[in-house]
Amino acid sequence: MQFLGESVLGDTVGASITIGTEMYLLDGVLFRAHASYRSKKSWHDFCYYKTPQMMYARIAKLWCFIEISDSKNGINYNPGKYVVVTKSIRQPVQHSVLLSLADMERNDKGKPIYTLASVQDIVAPAFVVENILSKSISWDADDERKVWIVNPRSKWIDEF
Repeated sequence: MQFLGESVLGDTVGASITIGTEMYLLDGVLFRAHASYRSKKSWHDFCYYKTPQMMYARIAKLWCFIEISDSKNGINYNPGKYVVVTKSIRQPVQHSVLLSLADMERNDKGKPIYTLASVQDIVAPAFVVENILSKSISWDADDERKVWIVNPRSKWIDEF
């Protein structure tokens, strides 16, 4: 919420946006970004996204959807539909026939860096498993930022 208040609304009194937790994109694919799905636990889908400035698609974790209907009152973005994301630093790296690996962007304190992306930049769903860390095994900040991506079936079906 702090990200939305500071970066999107510009800490302006009276500025407002609409926040959502689900959105159908890409011909009917449901994407979820819910902090407390069915009052149980969070559900944050991942996607591949690609802006016009990017050569390759990257991974992003979806935190919530927002709609800006008016760019007045100090709002720093044009009207439209956006998604708050944490994103990978670069394109996923092939790890095996079935898996790729990506590093999620974090600040110098190890906390995720939130940013706003247009929903039009989402190009496909991503099937991601976040790295599960254990107190019984030593790990570092690089381990914490890693995610495993199950490659799309079209990439590995011919291998079997």
